[in-house]
Amino acid sequence: MSEPAEHPVERFRRQLEGLAFFSAAAGLLVTDSAGPLPPFAFGGVMFVGHNLDSEIAFRRRLMSGRAHGGPDRPMLTWRNLYRLLDGAGLAAGDCFFTNAYVGLKAGDDPTGRFPGADDHGFRLWCRGFLEEQVAVMKPRALATLGTGSRRFLSTMAPELAAWASPRNPAPGVVRAHLGDHDFAAVAILHPSGYHGSFGRRRYRDCTGLEAEAALLRDAVA
Repeated sequence: MSEPAEHPVERFRRQLEGLAFFSAAAGLLVTDSAGPLPPFAFGGVMFVGHNLDSEIAFRRRLMSGRAHGGPDRPMLTWRNLYRLLDGAGLAAGDCFFTNAYVGLKAGDDPTGRFPGADDHGFRLWCRGFLEEQVAVMKPRALATLGTGSRRFLSTMAPELAAWASPRNPAPGVVRAHLGDHDFAAVAILHPSGYHGSFGRRRYRDCTGLEAEAALLRDAVA
């Protein structure tokens, strides 16, 4: 898929060596950054975050050689994501980690509204790119991480239209389709925010992290 002619975000020319969300890296469980990439997780679980990183923070990562999810000081998002995968009984090697938006935020703050979200053409390009990733991977389950990616997916599949609300939906598995592919979809709280209201998360007879893990288990069952 060709890139848009113009877009309001910062480009990056290199990828991190190791484990990070696509397209900062391959989005796969890389245990040897000097070796070949592991097999792609066809038919596995696709995790969709909101956006990648800020320009300055990403540059620091490149200089230090530390990937976002590597064993050497992984980001908070990854530390909690590993806990979630363990609780759900999922192997990271069966997962593909990607983002709704491609590119970097200018400056040093990766949080908040992504600037590309206000550009209609860029937003459509990112939507088409994610559709292409789903068509190639054919995940059995797709999990959004946080409000931004959940609302992004709400515009892509009619079954997910209720996800457009700024409030977190009641946890549950939704059968959805993109193109000719059907999959189970779940909206997970963002792993970097496992505090505050997270403790009130309920699903079946579970709370908090255990509720999120049970939701993932039902999605891949």
